[in-house]
Amino acid sequence: MGGNAFGTPAARLTIAEYEALSTHILSRLDAFGPVDTVPHLSSKSSHGDIDVLVGWDKAAWENAKGQGMGRVKHKPSKDSAQKGGDRNGDTSLRSALAAAAAADVTFASPRRELTIWCGTIAAHIGGTHWHRSGGEVSVAVPHSTVRDAVEAHVSSKPLLAASAKLLNEMGDTGSKELHHRTPPVTRNLLRPSPGDMECSGNEHLFSDLQPHSFVQVDLIFIPHDGVRFQRFVYGYGVTLLLLSQLMRHASSCRDFVLQGHRAILRWTPYPGCPKAEVQLTQDASALCEYLGLSYEKWEHLKPATTEDLFAWLADCAQDSRAARGLRRIAQYGLVSGTYKRRGPRNRVHMLDEFGEWLRGHGWMLEGGEKVATDTKDRQDRQGTQDMQSTQDAKDTQDEKDTKSETEKNGVGPPTSRDELEEQPLSRVHPDSPRPLPSCHTVLLRYWGKEAEYTAAVEAIRPLAEQHWAGGAKRKARADTA
Repeated sequence: MGGNAFGTPAARLTIAEYEALSTHILSRLDAFGPVDTVPHLSSKSSHGDIDVLVGWDKAAWENAKGQGMGRVKHKPSKDSAQKGGDRNGDTSLRSALAAAAAADVTFASPRRELTIWCGTIAAHIGGTHWHRSGGEVSVAVPHSTVRDAVEAHVSSKPLLAASAKLLNEMGDTGSKELHHRTPPVTRNLLRPSPGDMECSGNEHLFSDLQPHSFVQVDLIFIPHDGVRFQRFVYGYGVTLLLLSQLMRHASSCRDFVLQGHRAILRWTPYPGCPKAEVQLTQDASALCEYLGLSYEKWEHLKPATTEDLFAWLADCAQDSRAARGLRRIAQYGLVSGTYKRRGPRNRVHMLDEFGEWLRGHGWMLEGGEKVATDTKDRQDRQGTQDMQSTQDAKDTQDEKDTKSETEKNGVGPPTSRDELEEQPLSRVHPDSPRPLPSCHTVLLRYWGKEAEYTAAVEAIRPLAEQHWAGGAKRKARADTA
């Protein structure tokens, strides 16, 4: 959430503070596993928050829903916190959750149980307030906890001069403001429900948080098997944006989606009903292999700048899917309708920078088409993405034989949402769902997921039958009126 989950700007962390607090948090989350932080560019001098990926056997593959917020009613004493225990000397988060009768909680549990669960976890890592949005729990961690973490980090690694200097600057009280402030932001008008309120009257749960008096830690709960994948796609701030656009351009399929901890394919067989959704992979190395990128090189990547990340994405064979997608990014940029250009932390401009970098390194469409570089022409590209020539590089032999609908019609990547005109709800018979575009079929075939897609459509069919019956009744009434 970029340090703004509480409607009050959090302090920024120096690198020494970030490393110390990360070590502290990872060691405290012993009830979960694996637990890891998201990699960042080595040139960064400060951090607005800490993103922690938490593997949890009760997290579902589907995105969790719901919100909540609260204050920590008690927190560990300083001595027990330094020793890794709670105020009763208990070193286990599992034991703390069990003592709070919250060990069996899931994101589908009643609000009261979730409130206790979130509060217990926040207290265990030294937080004072928490805010949950779906499967992400943001925790406000005060300066005193940061200072204790730095102190413990220094004692475990005496040669950390930067941390030792920081510890001296923070002083014995631990009350010194953290070094880097965030710019003032507009308050987020968070409205807690009555069940979340632990304050009297109309006092807001976060009203006692002063600007820059705390740091923000985002705990992102995902299935165990998804941690490695999400660490990959969330790395370095812009990987998710760049990789998701590359996938769509490379496959000519805008419904090929990165969902953080997995890659999925979506399609609407029955308009007005939920989409059929199929998980294609949760394996980062398999996704890289599909595109023609090297996951092994990514694992050893220590990029200092975004250009270093660009270079990894462009390190592929000229006949690979990745190369096909790169040429299209250089020509067309953002896939229309897949990313909202709004919000203070919007990073879509990085795709424009990536496109300029690609053009500067010779990534152009086959046939020698002139590629626009100025702002006006870039805007023109945005409005004419569907005009790419069919002489663009083809994918595998299967994709040559079953080209996407857009390629068959001589228009460019990727497939449009209105490529097949959506029929009125009453005209889509349950036995005749909308057919898949061939680019979707190619993806299902590559990943071996045809049966899963069929099952997903069958799961939606009962609702489609209800809609069909309702439409038939309405039509009959209209005919007799």
